[in-house]
Amino acid sequence: MYKTILFDMDGTLIESNDLVLDIYQSLVKLHPPKVSLKSIPVADVLAKGYPEVLEMLYGKKRPDLIEEIYRIHSELAVNHLKLYPNTLDILESLKSRGIKLYIITSELRKIAIAELTGLSIFHFFEDIIAFEDVSRPKPDPEGIIKLITTKKLNKKEMMFVGDSISDAKAAKDAGILSIYMNWHKDASKMIYFDKTFHAFDELCSFTYDYEPVLTLKMKPNKPFKIVQFTDLHLMNDMKDLKTKGLIKKMIAEHKPDFIVFTGDQTMSKDSPKLYKDLGAYMGQFKTPWSFIFGNHDTDEGVAYEALIEQINDANYLSYKPGNPKYGYSNYFIEVKDKKLTKGLLFMMDSHVDAFYIIDQKPTWGYGSLKDEQLLWMDSVVNQYHLPFEKVPSSLLFCHIPPYEFKSVTPEQKQDYIGSYHETPCTPPIPNHMMEILSKKNSCKGIFVGHDHYNDYAFYHNQVLLAYGRVSGYYDYGPKGFKKGCRVIELNHDGEINTYVSIL
Repeated sequence: MYKTILFDMDGTLIESNDLVLDIYQSLVKLHPPKVSLKSIPVADVLAKGYPEVLEMLYGKKRPDLIEEIYRIHSELAVNHLKLYPNTLDILESLKSRGIKLYIITSELRKIAIAELTGLSIFHFFEDIIAFEDVSRPKPDPEGIIKLITTKKLNKKEMMFVGDSISDAKAAKDAGILSIYMNWHKDASKMIYFDKTFHAFDELCSFTYDYEPVLTLKMKPNKPFKIVQFTDLHLMNDMKDLKTKGLIKKMIAEHKPDFIVFTGDQTMSKDSPKLYKDLGAYMGQFKTPWSFIFGNHDTDEGVAYEALIEQINDANYLSYKPGNPKYGYSNYFIEVKDKKLTKGLLFMMDSHVDAFYIIDQKPTWGYGSLKDEQLLWMDSVVNQYHLPFEKVPSSLLFCHIPPYEFKSVTPEQKQDYIGSYHETPCTPPIPNHMMEILSKKNSCKGIFVGHDHYNDYAFYHNQVLLAYGRVSGYYDYGPKGFKKGCRVIELNHDGEINTYVSIL
């Protein structure tokens, strides 16, 4: 989602604070000022441009001393300047992903170009806004607004990364996200910024978390159609042929715009091979598809990484592990109607199992979505929320049903639609899911698998909770339950329709 990053230079990309202070120390020895350098707060000396500080020191503009500063800088820079850790790697990574990078600095242009060039990072940046390029430097947002206007940048797709309060104020007044690079663990500035990071790796992870793995387009006058397959339980036996036959027939019948597998694609020591085969099989349909992991995919001690390695290069696959703190399948896909985002499809890892504290005792239970995952989903939705514009509709796909799927019982037939043949295998206690998802009124539906003999759907707090229809031919219960899929239609007004299709 973030397509543009604006960087401050000194103190953000380049460790130059000592250099700047040494330049002023050398200058005032040669040209005694009216006001002592020590009387000016260090934060102001570092955040403001040389012409501003010269005026504070000498009581008037001193353009004659700029040449002196250039001379002193050329003498001292070689032994002072260096990049912060991983700067080069992160800039290369961001640039390779098509993210446009710019510099907005209070440094003089000549010095800025010399430093960026000397440190071999000048070529990463599309343009530089230096001190001389604006009439009002930071904290005024003039430089940011100038870039937005001249480069036709989208505010909601950009951020400003800096290290001073003036950076935070400029970003806020320009209406864009502000990021604090807190290299020196100075907590006093954190309140001024939207987010704080202590390393560039954290910044890079953040941009990945908020970047859709795929953007799909809605067709004019037609709903965006999703087919959900679940619980294939491929076992490397003859039943796999029937399962793949079902997939082929359902795709031919419904002609989806997108296909999602909601976990337990396999249950075998041969899972890596089966994942590779599934990836090869899906390529024939030439339709974007995706998957999330279930609680059986890593049976027999198979590692997630082994499965990802086998399927990651499959044609038409849209997948990424996401933030490792959340599991191995956490990401989102954007659905657009022309230029307007109408839908966000969230894939989330519900994990395998966990221990829950119940009556002060650790109790085993099935895995659940972590609050951190749900807060991430909420924050992604928030990035798309603009004044006077409808929040995009969100659909959440996971494997294990959240606790709220127990909100109805088989006897309450008037409250649900579909088959309800087994007790929902949910986590034993609820989390804060509904509380978090209700913040933006964005989430329209949660779609799960796991329980093979349920495909019921019902509304809970205005959110549709729906099982998929089991698609695989591995049976653990009564025979004769027909296999199929769930079809989900996202309409141009952001509402959804859904139904089960049986072979």
